[in-house]
Amino acid sequence: MIERIEDRNKLLTVLKQAPFFAAEMRAAWDAQGQEQFFLIEEKAVLLLRGGFAMLYGEVTDRPELEMFLRFQNVLCLQSSDWVPGGFEAQEQWIMRYQTRTLLPIKPDGYVLEREPSMYQAAHVCITPDVTDTPPDFWAAQACARRNKCGGEMMALKHNGEYAAIAGIFAQTEDQAYLAGVVTAKKHRGRGCASYLTVSLAQEQAAAGKQVFLVCASELRPFYKRLGFVEEQKIQQSRKTE
Repeated sequence: MIERIEDRNKLLTVLKQAPFFAAEMRAAWDAQGQEQFFLIEEKAVLLLRGGFAMLYGEVTDRPELEMFLRFQNVLCLQSSDWVPGGFEAQEQWIMRYQTRTLLPIKPDGYVLEREPSMYQAAHVCITPDVTDTPPDFWAAQACARRNKCGGEMMALKHNGEYAAIAGIFAQTEDQAYLAGVVTAKKHRGRGCASYLTVSLAQEQAAAGKQVFLVCASELRPFYKRLGFVEEQKIQQSRKTE
């Protein structure tokens, strides 16, 4: 049985303290964006945002859920392990910040900005080779997370132009989810992402929070060098039929 969730407490009861999923879904609820939430068989939560969906929990009647996803025209699903029929999975990893590494040296000539303009930064850093999300939509989501969920963003500027951005886009009482680590193409390879990632991770860890991020498998060595360890494999599936 699939039903709409109208009560935040019901959402939290299912999510509990699931790494990444709890922080991300709670932030989406609190930001009051275009998301919709559904309870499945009293055991799982489904978040819908346009053609994107996120699933956490155990589902017994998978054919019913597959039909529901088709009806909702879901094109991409992020889940702990389930891949619907007609979707192709790409492995991702939840990484947890474990080792307090030395803060990388800030690249020469770059200036740290702690309250960046997300619209200006997005139009420089959010490009088709990074994501298919339009810069304006990405910026609006980032601003909502910052204003309504206590998110924190950082950016590096070079000669007055945004070069890289990163942020804490979701958090619970004891978790922080680091995301949106993006470097403009002409500034890549200079250590911008490393500096912003470790800066944010260390600040959140010092506040007593576990810090998580999600990355593609090929990026695991990069984040391991920054002090992250593998916590859990998840699936990001895209519709092929």
